[in-house]
Amino acid sequence: MNEREQVTVREYIEALLGNCKEHCRDKFVDVYNTMGILVENQGDSIKTAKIEMDRRLEGMNEFRNQLEKQAGDFVNKAEQGIINNQILERLHKVEQQKSILDGKMVTVIAFICAVVSVLIVVGAEILRHTK
Repeated sequence: MNEREQVTVREYIEALLGNCKEHCRDKFVDVYNTMGILVENQGDSIKTAKIEMDRRLEGMNEFRNQLEKQAGDFVNKAEQGIINNQILERLHKVEQQKSILDGKMVTVIAFICAVVSVLIVVGAEILRHTK
């Protein structure tokens, strides 16, 4: 062995540490770059998710507004009961009025029949006396 082939322990350890340091720096740069790409992709994913969530929330708000609008047109059970009772009362009054009119109509028809009968009898008597 000559002097050129011999290496001191210090030089050997410094060479190992240099290689290790260089290897670690390369790995750190790789991890740093990979994390940067992941963060960028995550940002895009978050933007896409936010757009989708906003779209869904808008649809839900439209649906809620439509339900509120429809609910304003509905009548609750208590109000419907009152309305039904009012309709039934009006129907009862109309039926009573119809009954009264039917009775009056029968009376008028009977009176007309009586008048016509009297006229027929009077007319027959007149014809009989004129012959």
